[in-house]
Amino acid sequence: MKIRLLLLLLPLLIAGCQPEAITPNPAATLLGFGDTEGTVNVTGETREVTIFWTKATTATEQLIFTLIGDQVGPDELEVLTPSPLTVPAGTTEISLQVRAAPGSDPEQLEAGGKIVLSSGDWFRLSDRDTFTFGFSVPHTVRLDLWASGGAFPKLWGYTSFNADPIPDGAGLAAGRHFCFSHKSRTEPNVIGLYNTSPGRNTNALNLIRIYADFEVSTGSANIRIPSMFRLIPTQEGATSGIVEVIDQRITIVRRSSSGLPPFTVGLSGSGTYNELTGILLANIIFDESELGFPAPILRRYSYEAQER
Repeated sequence: MKIRLLLLLLPLLIAGCQPEAITPNPAATLLGFGDTEGTVNVTGETREVTIFWTKATTATEQLIFTLIGDQVGPDELEVLTPSPLTVPAGTTEISLQVRAAPGSDPEQLEAGGKIVLSSGDWFRLSDRDTFTFGFSVPHTVRLDLWASGGAFPKLWGYTSFNADPIPDGAGLAAGRHFCFSHKSRTEPNVIGLYNTSPGRNTNALNLIRIYADFEVSTGSANIRIPSMFRLIPTQEGATSGIVEVIDQRITIVRRSSSGLPPFTVGLSGSGTYNELTGILLANIIFDESELGFPAPILRRYSYEAQER
């Protein structure tokens, strides 16, 4: 009797051990960007943007995208992975690569664009169908201590006018002056000293006072130093490091009433910076040979995040 009962139950037991049949999901795969916003460095590094979907492709497919924006043409942005993208079978993601075009206009930092995915017959677009980007420079030093941003960011400086130590205090004896300072739009960790308005002056390095006897005035000088100091951390993540005074010649314009032509001054040198104190010290060597001084002149400067 027990054997007969077991034989009757055996088919039921076997059926209960069988795995349940899996019904394929009939919905099309869902597709979109992993990150929906980011930056493209103007220094030339490649930016990779990844697109994901929820089910592996069963065949080779195509994916189309478009660029939207005022400054996303070939002169500003290079698309290293052109549209349409070929999507291999058996994959669930693909990346496209872009980078800033060499020699791009630095003003593009004010612009940006979008990469927009087009719909297709093998997927559904998610609400992550757009990647929005801007252009940037990868500064790793806290440049905002010395270049705070805005139209007229004042940087306070002090100088001994020569190789002597910089005097204490904030008076004329300490060579007190200010200039407008800006983060570079093209080079990492570089500060420039200039007025954003073309033809307008700023008293970089206290040059107006230094060259006052050479028919230079606030209204005439038109001093522009787009790249002045390069800050180099002692190691990755350090809050201090060395300062490179970028080797160059700058032009200084004299009063028109003097009838004298502009002259140039060579600048070079080095120094140190400290993010904790907010002080940038620079020993700057001036080549004033055009003014009749054959020997280079050393002048010391302190640029400080807080006005004394």
